[in-house]
This record gives sequence, C-alpha cells and structure tokens, in this order.
Amino acid sequence: NKITIVSRDINGKRATVEFVTEYDVLDWINKGFLDEDDEILLVVQCGVCIYSALGTDRSLNIDELTGFFA
Repeated sequence: NKITIVSRDINGKRATVEFVTEYDVLDWINKGFLDEDDEILLVVQCGVCIYSALGTDRSLNIDELTGFFA
C-alpha cells in the first residue's frame, strides 16, 4: 500500500516522500511538513497515479489531498 507524493516548494525545490499507510500521509500533513504554498505535483498509491498536475492549471491543495486519504 505504498503511497508516494511529489511536491514543489515556492523556491522550486522538489521533494518526494513515501508512506506505508494513509494514516502516515495524514500525520505528515497534520505535522505541517507540507506548506500551503507547496504545489502537489503527483500522488501515487499502490503503483496507480491518483493525481497528477500534468496538464492542469489548478494544483491540488492540502484539504483535497487529505480527502484522498480520510
């Protein structure tokens, strides 16, 4: 059930984080490791892309990301 999230901060630095469970993702969000200004580029769960910023002009926000795993 591996979950991978790729994000980019306001300075353009990319980060890739991996989680074992949905709870780990929610804990990561609640601890503030993802800032409101960060852009979520990709969310992959179990090898399936559930969100990609490719081809869209609107990025996923923290509340929407939480909705994937709540």
